[in-house]
Amino acid sequence: MNKLFLAVIIAVIFSGCNTYQNNSTYIIAPGETVDIYYSTNSCCFYCLINEDQLKHIRLVDQKTLDPGPDQCEGCNATFAFTFKAGSIGTDTVKLKHLNALDTCTYPGGVTENYIITVRE
Repeated sequence: MNKLFLAVIIAVIFSGCNTYQNNSTYIIAPGETVDIYYSTNSCCFYCLINEDQLKHIRLVDQKTLDPGPDQCEGCNATFAFTFKAGSIGTDTVKLKHLNALDTCTYPGGVTENYIITVRE
């Protein structure tokens, strides 16, 4: 009986934990949204470098999902870019990870690509 009780307690604890994990590709229907997650601290940031090239989706929100521990300067926080599907087709979201003093047009940085296909 104690093992069952312990298993239930562990399951309840872990079911409350959020995991923010991206897929390399998404398939959604018109009107649906998809979140692309990222985690960073005050040293760095992410920017959407090809927003003007997106034809079938649009950026509708940028939100903080987990601000990190209280009173912890330099700790990571988790954020999301939210995209909404419009027309049928495929777009590639390109996010660039940059240092705090860089700009989105900076030629360096690490780029992450996420393919979003919109279909019925």
